[in-house]
Amino acid sequence: MEEEFKAFMGEVKKGPMDSGRKVELFKKMQEILNQTCSENASNTPDFILAKYLITCLEAFNEAVVRRDDWYNVNLEPTNSYFIPKESDEEYKIRTENISSSYTNKQ
Repeated sequence: MEEEFKAFMGEVKKGPMDSGRKVELFKKMQEILNQTCSENASNTPDFILAKYLITCLEAFNEAVVRRDDWYNVNLEPTNSYFIPKESDEEYKIRTENISSSYTNKQ
């Protein structure tokens, strides 16, 4: 079991996410899954579930990069795609609809 775990940790370090952050995320996910007994429903060890969740996150990150490439945009919080213009009527309508639907649920 110990050898499998060490081999697994080696696998976790590969990929687009910084290896130090990935290992830290892996350990925290494993800890939370274990503390909340989230592995009990599937009878799957917490380290396998943690790796699965990290793999899902990496796949999502890759999809976002490919989407941005497809649309030829670079979506970052500081660029104009993220910062709506105050004069943008469509933005105002969307935010009013979101705001009113949220307050109606309260």
